[in-house]
Amino acid sequence: GFDGFEMPFADIRYDNNKLSFTYLKGECGSTGVISDVYLDGESVNKKFGVTNSRDYFILDHKEVFIAEKDKLHYLFVNGEPVSNGFGIIRTSYCCAMPQFFLEAYSNGKVYFIGSRDQKYYLVEVTVE
Repeated sequence: GFDGFEMPFADIRYDNNKLSFTYLKGECGSTGVISDVYLDGESVNKKFGVTNSRDYFILDHKEVFIAEKDKLHYLFVNGEPVSNGFGIIRTSYCCAMPQFFLEAYSNGKVYFIGSRDQKYYLVEVTVE
């Protein structure tokens, strides 16, 4: 594993000629689970100063991913948070709501489910 991530990867993607792996440490659904995306052997957590990076993809030549910063989860574009902060953002490989995953479209729209103060929100963000 990478940096102590001994579990098998949770996600693998090939996007825009780049191969990315998401590794998990801890049990999915438990508190304390840690994730990190590795792109070309480099940790997205370290590169952008975030924790729990996941769901990495390229949209219109921009690096897009979900991660945690200052104890809130955001959608990041090129390392900058572009959404409101949430207690959790549901994603496809861990703690997912089966009827809805993170979705991205060629028009730059990204949709996800975020939770804050025990309420769930369907969130739309335009990646520009």
